[in-house]
Amino acid sequence: MLEHAFFYELRTVQQLGYIVQCGLSSTRGIYYLVFIVQSQTSPAEVTQRVHTFLEGVPQRIANTSAATFSGLVDAARQYMLEPPTRLAQVASEAWDAITDDTHRFGWTKSVANALSNATLQDVLELWDGRCSLPGAGRVLVQVFAQGGAASSAAHTPTGYMRLSSPREFRNTAVYWD
Repeated sequence: MLEHAFFYELRTVQQLGYIVQCGLSSTRGIYYLVFIVQSQTSPAEVTQRVHTFLEGVPQRIANTSAATFSGLVDAARQYMLEPPTRLAQVASEAWDAITDDTHRFGWTKSVANALSNATLQDVLELWDGRCSLPGAGRVLVQVFAQGGAASSAAHTPTGYMRLSSPREFRNTAVYWD
C-alpha cells in the first residue's frame, strides 16, 4: 500500500531525491519497513519529509476504497502464490528459513492464504500498534557522502537515540515479543 504512494509523494511531487523507495523486508523472522531516499537535500530535511509522509499514513489507509484494497490484496496474493519457475527460487526460500532460524517452510503460502481475511481495519490497527509514534520501533540511518556535512552535533529527531556504532545498536536493540 505504501510503496507507490511513497515514491509518488517524495520523488514525483516533492522531487526530493534520485532514489526513493520503500518496501517490506525481514531478518530472522522480524519484519520491517524500509524507506530509502538518496538526495542532495540535507539528511535532516529528508528525515522531516519522510516523517511527514509517515504521519499521513493512517489517513491514507482510511481513505483507501474497498475496491482498491481488494485489488491490492488480490495482487499480493497472486504474487505470493505464483509457483517458482527456477530451482534457485525454491532453494533460496528454504535457505532463508534455515539461516533465519525460523524454519517456517511454506510461510509465504500461509501468509497469502491469511490475506484473504485481511481488512482495512486490520491494516490500520497494525499501523497504529506497530508503526506509529510513540512506541514504534524505528531505526534512522543517515549516510553522508564522503566530504559531506556530517556533524556529531546534528539534531536527533524525537523518538530516536543517536548511536555511534553497530555494537551499540546490538546492545540496545529491543524486539517485539
